[in-house]
Amino acid sequence: LMLTTFRYYGDVEYRLNLNYRRFFVYYLVMSIGYIIGFGLYWLTDIWFFIFLTGEAASLVYVSVTGSVFRQFFTKSDYFKVACSRGFFLMLSYLITNVTLNMDRVALKYMIGNVAVTQYYVVSLIGKTMVLLIAPINTIVISYLTRREHTLRRKEFGIAVLAGSGVS
Repeated sequence: LMLTTFRYYGDVEYRLNLNYRRFFVYYLVMSIGYIIGFGLYWLTDIWFFIFLTGEAASLVYVSVTGSVFRQFFTKSDYFKVACSRGFFLMLSYLITNVTLNMDRVALKYMIGNVAVTQYYVVSLIGKTMVLLIAPINTIVISYLTRREHTLRRKEFGIAVLAGSGVS
């Protein structure tokens, strides 16, 4: 949870600067970390290695190439305020994740383990699609907002057709 929270904060580095290449490489490094974690899972049977290595890989990348974590260990005047707000942010993410996974707990006790597995696999496919499409969507929207001229009707139509085709 902590690595994911820092990872969400870390990609701000490239979103604010509209650095598309580094934003892409950031998610590519994270994906490679997930693949390495998947290999570790097969070797150890410890499932959270998948997420641990993916999140850690992206944090290492943003720490090396970005500046958002440069002054991380320097205590500022706002340290207490940041800690209290960070605590509530962490608590809200924890509540969100518990809420998002409550359906699996309910399925286990109401129907059984097979239903949980089937539901998990189907939702994993959907979440994987979101992981692939969301960064591309963010980059496209950022690019379009940075353009100097307005979008013509033909360009809009092509974008709608392409989006519909991908969907």
